[in-house]
Amino acid sequence: MLDRLITTWLWTREFTASAFRSATRRPASPESGKGVSGGHGQFDPERFKQIIGDAGFTERSFLVDQKGAYLRKEITDSVTVGLEPPRPMLEAIHRFRNETRAIDTILLPPSAAGAIPAPTDDEIKKYYAEREVSFRAREYRKLTVLAATPQPSPSQRTFPMEEVSQALRPG
Repeated sequence: MLDRLITTWLWTREFTASAFRSATRRPASPESGKGVSGGHGQFDPERFKQIIGDAGFTERSFLVDQKGAYLRKEITDSVTVGLEPPRPMLEAIHRFRNETRAIDTILLPPSAAGAIPAPTDDEIKKYYAEREVSFRAREYRKLTVLAATPQPSPSQRTFPMEEVSQALRPG
């Protein structure tokens, strides 16, 4: 269901963005009389409005949705004509869509469990000792190494006292 919603949203967004329109063919409209007939086999507009209203559509939104679905189908059919997916993919899709599982449950009232006594200190210690590793937090440590050696820098230089005093004299 989710994959269908996402695909529909993506296709609708693409069609809206590219302003793709089909001028030659239109989706079946309620006036065509297909699918919604009254007691005499003719189109019943009230029945149509009731059915689409139950699905959360107005007549206009239904037609817009049908046109979008028709355009999406037209494009995907033209792109995928002649392509056949691999057999394992078909089997996986079939299993995904049709696989069901059954489960049997029994609901017991709280009174069926009886009174559960509070654990003693010895029971708590024993439980902790058996599962001590799961109660520990992981230890993360960092180590930064800075090597400080007493070797002189190659840029060190000595200056004669006369040069220093001359450089420091004002003016």
